[in-house]
Amino acid sequence: MPKKNQPILFEGPTFSHALERLIEEFIEHRTEVKKPMTPRAIKMFRELIANTLKDLYTEDEVAKMITNAIIQRWLTIWPKPLSHQEKRARWCQTPHLFYDYLTEQERETYNNLFFS
Repeated sequence: MPKKNQPILFEGPTFSHALERLIEEFIEHRTEVKKPMTPRAIKMFRELIANTLKDLYTEDEVAKMITNAIIQRWLTIWPKPLSHQEKRARWCQTPHLFYDYLTEQERETYNNLFFS
């Protein structure tokens, strides 16, 4: 763990300036509650945020989760539960890895199923 007042070098995905600042505040919060994060934990936390952002939540929603975790003195973030309809709607709006491997006819069928 870095010494006090020494910047922590972040590994993993990068985010907007506002979200980066919130992540730094969360790391400071963990130190204040006597549960400091290891560099590996920081990397895993950042990957959790990246996956959460990518799949279901907006950056603003993740920022609210981090803020709430700090206020509640939690050791991690807890995503707000989504209804089945919200999950499906958000999932259908997200481009997926397999889409690149579909034939033109399969893409047309996919688009008709989810976006018409």
